[in-house]
Amino acid sequence: MVFVHSTNNNGKTPPAVERRSVIEYVLYTDQDFSGNFDTIRFRLYMASGSKSLLDSPLVAMTIAAIPDSSHALVFRKTVPAAYDQEKLAVGFLYQIDNVGNSWLLDSSEVGEIFKRVVYNFR
Repeated sequence: MVFVHSTNNNGKTPPAVERRSVIEYVLYTDQDFSGNFDTIRFRLYMASGSKSLLDSPLVAMTIAAIPDSSHALVFRKTVPAAYDQEKLAVGFLYQIDNVGNSWLLDSSEVGEIFKRVVYNFR
């Protein structure tokens, strides 16, 4: 756990403030899927070892509806305090109806305060 200390003008040190890690999930595409109306279901994912900390579904959409980079979907999630100093698996899981499942996973290292997971869907 990382603590931030500072002193005020009176020379007194305020109580320690816990710094929390944040994971930012960014989803977009640079491909033209305008004719693809298959349904895709994305989920935000965070895990410590085999323990799932976040498995949050996004609203189902067509592949054609995945936004371009200037309209990217951005989500920020705070790492649960008990896992703030552990290596985490973070990323996107997705399922295309009648096709199958896949994923984009990355890691957030111990002590990493901010991790950005960018998925350019192709």
